[in-house]
Amino acid sequence: MTYNVNYQLWNTLAVEQLVRANPADIFGLVEPYKEQATDLWKRVRDIYPHYYRSTGGNLSLFSRYRMIEARTDNLNSLHQSLFATLDIQGRPVQVIVLRPPAPQTIDHFNRRNQVLRSLADYAKQQSSSTIVMGDFNTTSWSFYLHEFVQRSGLYSASLGHGLHPTWYYGTHTKVFASTHWLFQFIKIPIDHIFLSKDIQVDWVIAGPSGVSDHRALIGKIRV
Repeated sequence: MTYNVNYQLWNTLAVEQLVRANPADIFGLVEPYKEQATDLWKRVRDIYPHYYRSTGGNLSLFSRYRMIEARTDNLNSLHQSLFATLDIQGRPVQVIVLRPPAPQTIDHFNRRNQVLRSLADYAKQQSSSTIVMGDFNTTSWSFYLHEFVQRSGLYSASLGHGLHPTWYYGTHTKVFASTHWLFQFIKIPIDHIFLSKDIQVDWVIAGPSGVSDHRALIGKIRV
């Protein structure tokens, strides 16, 4: 599961309830501050004994599986991503959680594309099973996401499993008063899970709305 829980809308109890209703083995949390993510981990530690918080980028990884190693790296781009290698029944599986900047300006547009290209080139070089997930801040039909697929050799977990819009589902007009009136008409898939070709997908769904302006993206996969 990957879930962008907007830090401005954070509600620890509500997020805990969603996580317990959808207890994915591997859960990438995007955007909340360190204190918010740590508070959640304290509540769900019975599900996720293994946890890593990136040193930049506001990314957290919750896992049922032991982490062989975990680190934060920008791969020579301007934004940090989270990298972890999990021990799944004796097999190393690499998990990457990311959130490049939203393309609200030309500078952020270029930075987002740089992050995607750097990660794609990195993923292409990996020999272990690989999962890349997070808020990509680009849609499924974007040229830049298509380029990411071509460069990385990965494929979308949603391929053949439907279209899953994950943003915008905000109901908190006090937080987004200036943009809510426009965003409420937008329903687009910008949160994604990408997999190496040795991983199979059984199903993919989008979680319920209401906690964040995003919906979680959840997949059942087989390594």
